[in-house]
Amino acid sequence: MEEGIYIYCMINDGIETSFGYIGITDNAVFTVPFRDIGAVVHKLRCESSPQPSNSDAKEDMVELATSHQYIIDMATDKFGSVIPFNPNRILEGNEEAVIAWLKRDYVKIKNTLNEVMDKAEFEVQVFMARDVLIDRIKCESDEFMRLKDLNSGKAYVLGQRVLRVELEQKVDSVCKSVYAQISKCAAKIKSNEITGTLMPEKQLIMSLSCLIHDDKLDELKGVLKVIDDCFEVRLSGPWQPYNFILI
Repeated sequence: MEEGIYIYCMINDGIETSFGYIGITDNAVFTVPFRDIGAVVHKLRCESSPQPSNSDAKEDMVELATSHQYIIDMATDKFGSVIPFNPNRILEGNEEAVIAWLKRDYVKIKNTLNEVMDKAEFEVQVFMARDVLIDRIKCESDEFMRLKDLNSGKAYVLGQRVLRVELEQKVDSVCKSVYAQISKCAAKIKSNEITGTLMPEKQLIMSLSCLIHDDKLDELKGVLKVIDDCFEVRLSGPWQPYNFILI
């Protein structure tokens, strides 16, 4: 690739401006405008490619991500909500190629900018205290108590089945309730894959990325306070709305 443009983000402003040599590997960061939108970029130089080195790949990736996010945060402070891109979003060509992209996808870009305007991404995680919940079911389930009183091997097996079914039902009910309440506050919700737990005593049962308007944040926090005491909700953010960008 003879020429390339490194893309940080897109902005809801057609201003042409330069930010100086503050980009990754001290590249000059500037905007490429088209009509009332633009891209925040730097020219890609072969000798200062943002790819990490082989010797210190992990450290280089951290530095790359930090520098990349710094420019996006700076653009957000200056222009308001932006369309952020992950590191190493590179467009082959020069500024004219960027303008051609902005022109070709203008409607999609403008709509996305409007969708994320005055909004941020938050992550909602719901944890279950499994042992505590099972103990409660043992005390409150009439079916489990009936089987327990039979005091037989078959009754024990059936009792464990009752515990499993009622546990699944409770978890499903809580997840649906939390999702329904968040839906009243969120512009968009995306369910995330659950890959593990953060603490041995608590099990992650639901993870959601939520696009929240500034005016809805307090409402969201209020909704998350009202939940069964066998469950814990964690809210993190605000983040750039990476999970809601499809450009």
